[in-house]
Amino acid sequence: MGWQVTIFMGLQSMAFFILIAWLPSIEQNLGISQAASGMHMSVFLFTGTLASLGAGALLHRFADQRPLALISSVLAFSAYVGLAVSPELSLLWCVVAALGYGSLIVIALSLFSLRTAHHTQAAALSGMAQSIGYAIAAAGPIAFGALHDLW
Repeated sequence: MGWQVTIFMGLQSMAFFILIAWLPSIEQNLGISQAASGMHMSVFLFTGTLASLGAGALLHRFADQRPLALISSVLAFSAYVGLAVSPELSLLWCVVAALGYGSLIVIALSLFSLRTAHHTQAAALSGMAQSIGYAIAAAGPIAFGALHDLW
């Protein structure tokens, strides 16, 4: 269970970090102004905050968090596909991504308490999942940049 939570934490954070780091450059390469790109990031962050609050309100109402995690993951993945297929709608994809990633971070952090029996286990799981997960996530933007340079 610990490794599942750790991998989930790492992958959702990696995808978020890649989007945050590279979206402005991608948009500017498409001809979107710096001001518009900055506004898109503001919309992304504001919408993500609302999605986090919504996910937090919903999460504890269900015994199984996997459906919410799946829906959020599909939204996040759809944003990447949308940016690749229809980049002219990047503001829409920012909103879709924000709904996904805003929910995913709350799910990932909530799993520390939802998947453990007492505070000692929660602390151990949190330490493992955040330490290893964020190390995985930190490699994402660098790897994405290397792939961008390669192609």
